[in-house]
Amino acid sequence: MALSKDWQLQDALGHLRNLLNEIAPDKLLNQQIIDAIHLGVTETAQLLSEIKKYDYCGSPVTLTITSDVASITSHNVMDIIKIVDATNGLCREVPPSDFEGVYDSPQNRQTVHWSRNGESVYFNKGDLSYGTVKMYFNHYPTKATNLTDYLDIKDMYMDVVLAKAKLHLYRQLEMIPPQALEQSVNDSIIQWRKAHAEEMAARKTAPKIRRK
Repeated sequence: MALSKDWQLQDALGHLRNLLNEIAPDKLLNQQIIDAIHLGVTETAQLLSEIKKYDYCGSPVTLTITSDVASITSHNVMDIIKIVDATNGLCREVPPSDFEGVYDSPQNRQTVHWSRNGESVYFNKGDLSYGTVKMYFNHYPTKATNLTDYLDIKDMYMDVVLAKAKLHLYRQLEMIPPQALEQSVNDSIIQWRKAHAEEMAARKTAPKIRRK
């Protein structure tokens, strides 16, 4: 299900075609513009993922672990948010470079650890037994192919999507984009990062509710 409520592919295509009619009439085919739109959507989604804004959350999926490995090929995973074992709780992510040494430390044997390598997730369960293991994740946006498809991006981010698409079109035309266009993207990223930092700081300072 696409995330946009207002923007269909034909809306973005028409918007960008108006730009091209001004700077380079009849130079690019509609498919080239559509490809630029998808790049804009995908790059914007990746930026949001980098600052941990989980706007592309897929429904959690149950992983099938065989010989301590689970394939995630079929889930279109952009970024894993967390992995939770119903029996052992939150699984701990470790960098691939540290994964081999996890079991060597006795304190690690009571925690499930995981590390992603491409389309596979590797697990080390220590001395534990797996429960039902669920993965929470951001998915890659689905590419709109029909003109009436809604874009897989929230409407609040469409300004950046269109700006990024325009930058790609300028490059295809071997033209220098306006400096203000690149600056608008950079300004949006700065605002997102600032808002995220403020949100994280507020969470740290918020009083914890004690359970009775």
